[in-house]
Amino acid sequence: MVILKFGHATRRRVIVGAASMCVAAASWGQSSSQSAYLISGSTSTVPIKGQFEIRLDGRFFKGDENNTYIGANLIYGLGDGLAIAINGGFAPKKTQMFGLVGIRTGGNDFEVQAKYRIKEFPGLALALGISAPSTPKQTNTFITGRATFGGEFKGLSAYAGVAGVFKSDANLAAITFGGESTPNNGFSIVGELNLIVSGNNTFDRSGNLKRVSTYGLAARYRMPNDPTGTSIMIGWTNALGSTTGFSLSPGLNNSGALFLGVTFIK
Repeated sequence: MVILKFGHATRRRVIVGAASMCVAAASWGQSSSQSAYLISGSTSTVPIKGQFEIRLDGRFFKGDENNTYIGANLIYGLGDGLAIAINGGFAPKKTQMFGLVGIRTGGNDFEVQAKYRIKEFPGLALALGISAPSTPKQTNTFITGRATFGGEFKGLSAYAGVAGVFKSDANLAAITFGGESTPNNGFSIVGELNLIVSGNNTFDRSGNLKRVSTYGLAARYRMPNDPTGTSIMIGWTNALGSTTGFSLSPGLNNSGALFLGVTFIK
């Protein structure tokens, strides 16, 4: 028997928006060096006009997923708090066998979003777009959304919100949390947790649908005096990628992956 698992929500219910909330006593401004990305999710940072950020990453899954996912992100500032973001995740399609049960994994997801920072509510950013997955189960277009509210505290930046993907018969939604410590000698710690509140997003070895939250923890190093704003990251995550759908989908049966990423801000 073959059970179909798809990259970002091959389950029957998938999606929803994203909004981040933070606590009081924070500074809501953003510097031009702040990254728009965590590990799989995003921050409330929106690039200023003409500024762009590129992030490339690899996720090397072992365990039941046993696959490699390559991710690419680009966000470009259009001015007046508006930016356009393009996100992609790519992996070879495979069938993992567990006795007589075969579960298909891998596939691609491509997403385009508009991201807007609300001037009247400093620290709040909204994103809305579409994704076009090509996975063993999903080949239809989804609406994607994210809302992130965050700010800088003493010693860290913190974010909270909601995120999701939407289609008439498939919805996946999560409450999102993330943060990054203030860099010390170029080093910082980045973490995130996406609590799935609607939809199932993975299978166990018997082919039963499960709902599993996604997480990530990584160290980031920013190159000193680098005009390209280069930073590198290494860590661990169970999320398939950094499109909205992939960020809310764990490796098969909650497999984890070594995460490597490089970011350029210009």
